[in-house]
Amino acid sequence: MVYLEYETLKAKYRRVQEAYDNVLTEHERLFTRTLPKAITYDKDTVQSSPSADMLANYVISEEEKGIDEKLKRLKRLLKERRRLLMAKEEELRMSKNKSDIIYTLKYLDGFGVHKIANTLHYSVSQVYRTLEKIEKRI
Repeated sequence: MVYLEYETLKAKYRRVQEAYDNVLTEHERLFTRTLPKAITYDKDTVQSSPSADMLANYVISEEEKGIDEKLKRLKRLLKERRRLLMAKEEELRMSKNKSDIIYTLKYLDGFGVHKIANTLHYSVSQVYRTLEKIEKRI
């Protein structure tokens, strides 16, 4: 049953996508910290020293370097996971197992139960039973 391996790889791929999105969000947060702030006229004016701004910019740039490295690493990992997922999908499509074929038609190709039954010359109830078993295993 190749579809179980496919589901495992798909879950790992999604976790890497989430991690990549989290790092991108952190990068965006750092970027917005470097942008100038809007002037507010309702508060007292405060003078700030340029050295404090330089220190903040230095810290932000160092954090961005670390984030850039994480992004590169996660991007490579994401590409590798995608390659593995596509290879497993190809293997799944080549499988002769009845459950793998029904899984492929239902979840990858988006066929309805009646269309699957007509395509495979199975009864509708047999397709439903097989889908029920697949969903329990997933």
